[in-house]
Amino acid sequence: MSPLGAFRELLRPRARPRDQRELAAQLAKLGLTLRTAGLPPPFFPTGPPPPEPPLASKPPRAPGPPGFAQEPSPPPAPTAPPPAPVPSPAAMSSARTSEEGVDERAGAESLDGLGLDGRAGAPGRPAPAAGPAAEPRVATGPPRGPRRGPEAMRVALGEVGVREEPPGSNAGPRVDVYTGGSAGAWCAHFVSWCLEQSGGSPFGHKAWVPSLRDWAKRRGCWYPNGSVPPEPGDIFTMARYDKLGKYVGGHTGYVVEGIDGGRRVRTVEGNADDRVKRTARSLEALEGLIKL
Repeated sequence: MSPLGAFRELLRPRARPRDQRELAAQLAKLGLTLRTAGLPPPFFPTGPPPPEPPLASKPPRAPGPPGFAQEPSPPPAPTAPPPAPVPSPAAMSSARTSEEGVDERAGAESLDGLGLDGRAGAPGRPAPAAGPAAEPRVATGPPRGPRRGPEAMRVALGEVGVREEPPGSNAGPRVDVYTGGSAGAWCAHFVSWCLEQSGGSPFGHKAWVPSLRDWAKRRGCWYPNGSVPPEPGDIFTMARYDKLGKYVGGHTGYVVEGIDGGRRVRTVEGNADDRVKRTARSLEALEGLIKL
């Protein structure tokens, strides 16, 4: 085939546009055009050149040898946490009943020697060995609304002079009224009973000082020692430890008034020297105050 025939073959409409453009460029270098060369006009497509075909996606890279940096994988899409289960009304009612209005007189723990009067209490069941549980909340300000403590403190003052019969027995005709006949240390029984006589106890009947204190912490009405000044009607708590330093219980009673410039308080307490009596205590000896 002659060169002219080859050119004609390249310029057929089915020829690739790229070949036609290259031929026209070569003729332009010789000062010729397709028309002067006696060639038919080629078919040049108009508009932008066709897009390049998409590249095939790369297969995942295999992990390289140790010591070579690897490309980080994209983080997984966040997923929403499952909704929390909603407790049934019966379960919620049971939980409230277990926290409020609990009468601990039946089957109360016997805590020997918790009267802080230097004697051992009557025989009974051993005190729980576990220490106090950490509570999530402690009050930071004075209580609001009418207070119940001052009236309960006046009831307690009316019981001054009641004694155990026989001494050291944690029992007696009047003491059994406070405790419901349960044996063991009875200072928390006495605090609960005085509130019950003054219009009602918000925590039911507590037989153990840590139980009383923990209830107050959950309700936000327990104040660590030194955080607020003591007032008449406050319930004080004191911690008690064994010889090994383990927390084993405590003592409680009512604040009557502050004395000695606020360094000490007068109190009225049950199970103090086997009786209900008025005494005085240093503020430094107190663990905290419950304001009701």
